[in-house]
Amino acid sequence: MFDEKKFAACIEKIDKVVDRRLDEMTTHAEWIGAHPEIGEKEFETSKRLAGILNDAGFETQYPYLEMPTAFNAVKRTGEAPVYALLTEYDALPGIGHACGHSLHGMMSIFAGIALAETLGDFPGTLRVVGTPAEETNGAKVTMSAKGVFDDVDLAAMIHSDAGKSKVVYNCLAMDSFEFT
Repeated sequence: MFDEKKFAACIEKIDKVVDRRLDEMTTHAEWIGAHPEIGEKEFETSKRLAGILNDAGFETQYPYLEMPTAFNAVKRTGEAPVYALLTEYDALPGIGHACGHSLHGMMSIFAGIALAETLGDFPGTLRVVGTPAEETNGAKVTMSAKGVFDDVDLAAMIHSDAGKSKVVYNCLAMDSFEFT
C-alpha cells in the first residue's frame, strides 16, 4: 500500500543529499567532461566514479567481471527487491563527450547516493553498475550475458536531453509475449 507521508519523507531525504552534494558532483562531471576516455579505456573516469561510491559507503568491486573499467557498487538493507542504476561514462573517439556520458554517469552516481539514503524506508538492494564502452561494444550486453541483471527487479539509466522531458518510445519491458 502506498504511504504518501513515507514517500514525502524519502523525497525530502533525497533533496537534502542533492543540496548537500551538488557542487561536488558538478565538479566531478566537469572533470570527466574535460578528460574524455574512449570505451574500454575509461581508466581514470571509472576509478573516480567507483571511488565516489566507495566513499559513500557502497561495497564496491572494481574492476568488475574481468572488465578493467567496469564496477559494481552495492548498498543493501535487504536482499530484495534489487534495483540497478546503470552508469555510462565513455567518450566518442575524436569527439569527446558528445552524447553527454560525462553528465549521465555523474547523474547516475548522484542518484545512487541519494537513493541509498532511502533504503531504510524501502528495503532492498541498490546497485550502481559501471557499464563501460557504450559507444563501442556496449558492455551491458556482455554483463547481461554473464548474468549481472538476472536477479534485478528494476534497472534504470539516466540520459539527459536539451529539450523538455518526454517519453515517446516502445519499451520491451512493457510488451507481453505468450509462449506455449
